[in-house]
Amino acid sequence: MNIPWTTADIYELVKVLATVCTAAAAVVGVQTARAGLTKWRSESLGKRKTELAEQVLSGAYEVRDAFMWVRTPAFGGREGESRPPEGNESDALRKLRNDFFIPIERLNNSREVFAKLQALRYTVGAHFGQDAMKPLAALLEARRAIVSAASLLITNAHFAEDHAAAHSLVPLREALGWSDKRPDKLDEQVEAAVAAVEAFCRPVLSERPNK
Repeated sequence: MNIPWTTADIYELVKVLATVCTAAAAVVGVQTARAGLTKWRSESLGKRKTELAEQVLSGAYEVRDAFMWVRTPAFGGREGESRPPEGNESDALRKLRNDFFIPIERLNNSREVFAKLQALRYTVGAHFGQDAMKPLAALLEARRAIVSAASLLITNAHFAEDHAAAHSLVPLREALGWSDKRPDKLDEQVEAAVAAVEAFCRPVLSERPNK
């Protein structure tokens, strides 16, 4: 038995269908917006990680270049003279201490390079994992080793004429790069650290889309 549709029935049906269509459109809109937000977040994080990889890798290269200069045993005429004198130094002792101070002076002149790398450490850990922080720590530790060795040589410079004591200072001179044994342990430490930075940065940079 067919029940005839009245105008009121049709009107109510149209309202129901309109409500259903509106709800469906809203669901589709939410899903589209959610998908768009997810894509935007993924692209934003990917871009940030790529930028970070560029920064840390270029920073590691700059630090490596700084170490090459700091540990070069060739000095300019007035290098080392920024060292504050200690007491009544003879001319010979002052000159020797100034020479030992040169690596520290060069590091001071490159302080921004090391500060930039140090500032990136925790951001690198957040994006690449804590293991990625280790090569950066190794580079900063190499800097501390040079400062420590130079400081000890300055303090003990008055033993330079004592052959037995002077022999005990040889490892400290080697830490400054003043040795024929190059590349040495510190050179290898720096190169290994830079290679480790390349290992986690290069894959990210290789995924960067061509512009």
